[in-house]
Amino acid sequence: MKNKLPPISFPFPLDSQKHPFDMNAKGRYFIYASGFSFLAENPEHLSLNGPCFHKIKEVIPMGYKTISVNERVAFIMDGEILKEEMEVPDQNETREIFKDRSDGYTIYSNTKIYFKKYDAFADKLSKNDNWGYWDTIWESKQDAVNHAITVSEQDRGLNLLLVCRVLDSMNWH
Repeated sequence: MKNKLPPISFPFPLDSQKHPFDMNAKGRYFIYASGFSFLAENPEHLSLNGPCFHKIKEVIPMGYKTISVNERVAFIMDGEILKEEMEVPDQNETREIFKDRSDGYTIYSNTKIYFKKYDAFADKLSKNDNWGYWDTIWESKQDAVNHAITVSEQDRGLNLLLVCRVLDSMNWH
C-alpha cells in the first residue's frame, strides 16, 4: 500500500505526467474533483478564473462535486512527516492568482479511507466522520498536519497522506 498511487482521473495539465503523491515529482499544484489531476509547476495553469479555465472545463466533466486547486504541503506516513514542502519563496504571485481565496488545509490519502457513518470510502480525511466539504477543511496547517500524523499512527503505515493548502474551490455543477 505504501507505494500505491491513486489513479489520475483528469489528464491535465496536458504537458505533465507528474503524480501529486510522487514525493520526488517537481510541481506543487493539482486539482481535485472527486479524482486527481497531474501536478503543475505554475499555479496559473490551474486557476479557476484564469486563462486555462476553458481547458479545465474540457477535461473535468461537471457533476455534483466540488473542484479545488491544491498546493502540496506535507507527506505523512506511519506517524511521521516524510517530506515537508518548503514555503514558496515569493507567494505574492500565488496570492495574486488566487486573490487570497484559500479555504484552509485538507488531507488526501493514496488509498480510500473508510467512513463508518456512511459505510463508504473516500479519498479525503474528515474531522468528524462526515463527508461534507467543510468537514474536510482545517483552518491551520499545523492542525491538518497533526491530524494526519494521528491518523497515520493509527493505520500503522498503510496510507500515505498528503496535506495540502486549498488555494481555490468552487461548486462544479
